[in-house]
Amino acid sequence: MEAILIFRQPDAEEWKALAESMGKATADVVLAPGVVAPEGFNTIPLPQDLISEATRNLLMSLISFGDRCIVGKPVSERLSFGNLRLWHYQRFRIFLSLKTEYLIHTTAEHYQGKYNRITLFVNKQPANLPGSINYITKKGRSREPFNLFAWIKYLFYFGVKLLESGLVNPHPEEKKHAIVDRSLKQWCRNAETLQLKQDNYTLGNLLDKAGDDFLIISV
Repeated sequence: MEAILIFRQPDAEEWKALAESMGKATADVVLAPGVVAPEGFNTIPLPQDLISEATRNLLMSLISFGDRCIVGKPVSERLSFGNLRLWHYQRFRIFLSLKTEYLIHTTAEHYQGKYNRITLFVNKQPANLPGSINYITKKGRSREPFNLFAWIKYLFYFGVKLLESGLVNPHPEEKKHAIVDRSLKQWCRNAETLQLKQDNYTLGNLLDKAGDDFLIISV
């Protein structure tokens, strides 16, 4: 018997092909949260205990990694600057980026022990997933042709801006860091004087305090 595990929204043609294949062989169709099947399509929701298990395993892995020592200090401390606990922020980002991957792995391994054949509908093929699995990935968009002329124009424009920055900062070779600011300038206030200025609305005041080690290139 086959288990069809769907982790992305199939299009109309894929649903049609799936219905035809189910008419020829017995299969259980399991839907991940957020996937909607056509009306009358016989499906099974992904069990909540599998979702909880995947979430718990990922959280425990991240906590364990943060506690791992590097030259006498845990990773969480190595990624901290004073009271700024960067690891807590990075841990949240990693959790969000790996949440679906962990759920796919946990689900596939669970159903492999119960079904003879596994088919996975996913956006891209997961890494390091053991066993024989039939992957149906999402059709990617065709790449746009390389526009050499546009790149030449951009490099020329960037070079002009780089020269302008060199004129404003007569000793660019003394700088330790370069920041390319591509933001659309907006009206905002100086954090100290409250005077209006046109600047990077989000990072303008931070860049003002960046110091002499930074070369700001506005493009």
